[in-house]
Amino acid sequence: MHSARPKVTLVLPMAFPISSEWRVLLNEKPSAFEGVSGAKHSPVRSGSCGRPPITIDIPAESACMSEPDYDKQVREALPELTRIQDEELRARVHTAWVDALDASGYDDVRDVPWWPPNRDVVGEQQHVKHVRDVTMIASRLADTLADCRDLSLDRDLILAGALGHDISKPLELSPDGVTEFGQLVPHPYAAVHILASAGLSAEVQHIALSHSPQTAVTPQNIEAHVVALADEAAIHALSVDAIGSIQTDLF
Repeated sequence: MHSARPKVTLVLPMAFPISSEWRVLLNEKPSAFEGVSGAKHSPVRSGSCGRPPITIDIPAESACMSEPDYDKQVREALPELTRIQDEELRARVHTAWVDALDASGYDDVRDVPWWPPNRDVVGEQQHVKHVRDVTMIASRLADTLADCRDLSLDRDLILAGALGHDISKPLELSPDGVTEFGQLVPHPYAAVHILASAGLSAEVQHIALSHSPQTAVTPQNIEAHVVALADEAAIHALSVDAIGSIQTDLF
């Protein structure tokens, strides 16, 4: 896993009754405490069972701790979801994000990096922050275009496309670089599968596929153009904010 889950420390007292299940966990033979693998022994003291107290660290999941609550994480990390008016569309985008995180090695959406290969240039950048930047820029650009040209744009499609344009990055990126999956299935091709699996339309999939110069697909409608332009502007803004100038080869 990319984000290590916490461990639980247990201190077993001298007289702690070791059940068969605990013997398996501690790798203890029924007849002897000596030779416990990974256990830290304290000096032997008197006790009803003659066993020294021990301290062990076990993974949180072994202690029945809950799995990551991706539903809650997505709601809190991407409040722009609530701006999608169509309830079914909103739910499908939410589901797509949960599916992507569940298939990744991340326990927390906030741990997903934007693009680790450029960390030396722009420092630590959070993926979810970039997604929100793109969504806000795309939304405001749509407002401006509508005012300038009296255009009828599909605002829900723009929001869904912006929120989902980089949805494959949790699978493509580790904290240190590009994953093996990301090398075999480069950005953003897997996004199409994730979005389609959540029941999102070809129009939403097209936005994800056409926003990046890493594919040969170019935007075929005004909504896709808006998201692609917003993504480019967000990356340039990130560059200026981090190093004071536009770095043209950040993606």
